[in-house]
Amino acid sequence: MQIDEVFMREALELAKRGWDKVFPNPMVGALIVRDGEVLAKGWHERYGAIHAEAAALANCLCDPIGATLFVTLEPCCHSGKGKHNPPCTDAIIRAGISRVVIARVDPNPSVAGGGISKLRDHGISVLTGVLEEESARLNRVYETLIREERPYVHLKAAISLDGFLAASDGTSKWISSAESRDTVMHFRSQSDGILTGRGTLFTDLPSLTVRDGENKISPGRQPARIFLNSRGKIPEGWQKEGGQVHIYHNQCCLIPENIKSDVHFCPVPGDSKGLSLPHVLSDLRKKNIHRLLVEGGSKTFGSFLRNGLWDRMTLFVAPILLGEGIPFSDGLEVSTVASKLKLRDMTSSRCGNDVMFNGYREALTCLPV
Repeated sequence: MQIDEVFMREALELAKRGWDKVFPNPMVGALIVRDGEVLAKGWHERYGAIHAEAAALANCLCDPIGATLFVTLEPCCHSGKGKHNPPCTDAIIRAGISRVVIARVDPNPSVAGGGISKLRDHGISVLTGVLEEESARLNRVYETLIREERPYVHLKAAISLDGFLAASDGTSKWISSAESRDTVMHFRSQSDGILTGRGTLFTDLPSLTVRDGENKISPGRQPARIFLNSRGKIPEGWQKEGGQVHIYHNQCCLIPENIKSDVHFCPVPGDSKGLSLPHVLSDLRKKNIHRLLVEGGSKTFGSFLRNGLWDRMTLFVAPILLGEGIPFSDGLEVSTVASKLKLRDMTSSRCGNDVMFNGYREALTCLPV
């Protein structure tokens, strides 16, 4: 097992080369090994490109018969509409691979153990679960898209030491340091959409764009800008340059007239507590919003937390005290220590004068083979 982990770690490092290039596909790496020698390497380089297993086989300059294939995700075994590549299991079988070591069973219902069964049916020895947690963590976005059928939700906020997003008069610029704001720009650049609520929209008039060090809009793709506003209104004159605008509103309200064509109004069900987040997230996934950055405010954070519709949280805690103000989360409905929300895989680091805390909603669970 120890030598298997050594080769699997190398495959995981290969998989990381596909970061921000393969979404919504998973990052996958593969190694072909015989007698302790690596014969070939491969990884999924970009969306639509050949899969890691096929890349490793194509890069192998000798006959791989009898070799072991290490791969970070179960090989696919299906064909169909929208799939760019043939089944990797077929290529593995044809190549004469005798053993396959897999980190993680693919949660995609089209695979979900089918690839493993097909390999075993053809006499290939299969070992699963080698560095499974590491593989699952690498593909948190993919896991969420497949298993929960919604975007991966990253909550981000800057707060004071005593837990306030803003002072009691609503001012919040700037609680966080310049270094923290630069990190937020990095988060935005890796997101397909940025979401905030009505209060933040009308109070801060946020641009929700990716900007450079001179506060100019960065060239290239800008994330979509998404607002939760049950009344379906935007501040007069707000329409700033940037990505597309999607305003989610109560399906009973009237859509304003004379709005720019790049503003899209999206009706969803709602109640006294606000709009239906499951409906919002389902619609965003249909719009190819796979990675969603949520930037508040208090009621918006509370709604996502209360409904368990989040995956990652980053808090920038500034070395200031406000005494009173707008809390980080409103309506969380936690009344006892026993009902607390606990973050997993927590890390902390300095970000200028701030401390950045980063954590995840829950530990990843292993899938049955």
